[in-house]
Amino acid sequence: MTKCPAHVRLWLEQKRQIYKTDDQFARLAGLLTAYQDVFSRGDDDVGRAHMGEHSDPLLDGTRPIRQPPRQLGLEKDKEVERQVTDLVQRGMVEPADGA
Repeated sequence: MTKCPAHVRLWLEQKRQIYKTDDQFARLAGLLTAYQDVFSRGDDDVGRAHMGEHSDPLLDGTRPIRQPPRQLGLEKDKEVERQVTDLVQRGMVEPADGA
């Protein structure tokens, strides 16, 4: 079997139950190895795509669905705030005007 790079090995091992035969598993490992450059190695190597504009056209008369925010609990709220702040500081997301 192809030796899989460390940054995709954990994901590969998690999929072991899905790929029942050794051949399937080896093919997946080979695919992950061949395209290893498209997988993130950590939180610091992801960025924004600048390939073009994106839009989601809506049908006439479509209205937004409004739902109250789900309560996560104090610890999770702190973690979400930390992660969002980090993403904003790295320029990966922009603050929104709406809620």
